[in-house]
Amino acid sequence: MEQKLHTPEGVRDIYSTECRKKLAVQEKLHELLHLYGYQDIQTPTFEYFDVFRKEIGTISSRELYKFFDREGNTLALRPDITPSIARAAATLFEEEDCPLRLCYVGNTFINHSSYQGRLKENTQLGAELIGEDSIEADAEMLAMVVDGLKRAGLTEFQVNIGHVNFIRGLMEAAGLTEELTEELFTLINNRNYFGRDPGPGGRIGGHQRGIFCAPGADGRSRGALGGRKACADSGSEGCHCAAFKDLPGIDPLWRG
Repeated sequence: MEQKLHTPEGVRDIYSTECRKKLAVQEKLHELLHLYGYQDIQTPTFEYFDVFRKEIGTISSRELYKFFDREGNTLALRPDITPSIARAAATLFEEEDCPLRLCYVGNTFINHSSYQGRLKENTQLGAELIGEDSIEADAEMLAMVVDGLKRAGLTEFQVNIGHVNFIRGLMEAAGLTEELTEELFTLINNRNYFGRDPGPGGRIGGHQRGIFCAPGADGRSRGALGGRKACADSGSEGCHCAAFKDLPGIDPLWRG
């Protein structure tokens, strides 16, 4: 059998100058999270499949790397670290006083099947503020995101704020089928602008477009599903997340 010495599709080696610059950016961001009072936590690279089921995460089960242990349990490589933090908070910190401030850095794995050229392994660094449902918590996460982007060397950027229940409410109001709802969540997560376009060429049609589009200040249509994936997410149960991942503006800082 031929020995394959190259990397599989979707993963790559990071070495020499690029690796040094990437680690330097990670260190700057990690230090910032500590300055904001966040404590480190490390979770397993793989967990039981149920931790990442679609009711909890935003990644379709079709895009998870799944395998079995010796006992026949279904396991999965983590596609996102936030569900693991939620699992750890519920089992390890139930006696701790809230709010909890936890931060992490690690690699995530998503088996993209239809997005050629996208990496399937990425580094995710982020923070979770748990048990604090307030405007102050939102402001803290936004300030930390902005400070982090500046510390990484970016001078021009835009921060989008997301709330999964807002989008879910729009989909319910539009009367979308479960299949289409799941598809749209996948498109949003993968920043597939054309696929989630509520206009004539997209998957949403008829009266449903009016729910997803609203006029902007210039009178032109603004799509509720538009824009990049949020850097700051506000949860529905007092959980707030800030994650630095898949940021196009940061990559050139360590690849240049």
